[in-house]
Amino acid sequence: MSSLVLTHSLVTTHWVAEHATDAVRSVLAQSHNRIAIVLWETGKPAEALQAFQKALAIRQKLADANPAVAGYQSDLASSH
Repeated sequence: MSSLVLTHSLVTTHWVAEHATDAVRSVLAQSHNRIAIVLWETGKPAEALQAFQKALAIRQKLADANPAVAGYQSDLASSH
């Protein structure tokens, strides 16, 4: 695992545990997605897939829990 991903994982795990709101979860999903793009572009497709899947899982939960929030629905759609 790259140091960027490991650092992101440690920081976000702690931060989300302390501040778990839907807005924070949305930012976390966005972070996973951006990390996935960097991993893909640097030739690490397996790690990129894992990060994309983490983003998708978070976005699915947000969309399911908040069906009236168009932003969460849109984020989920863009994850597919």
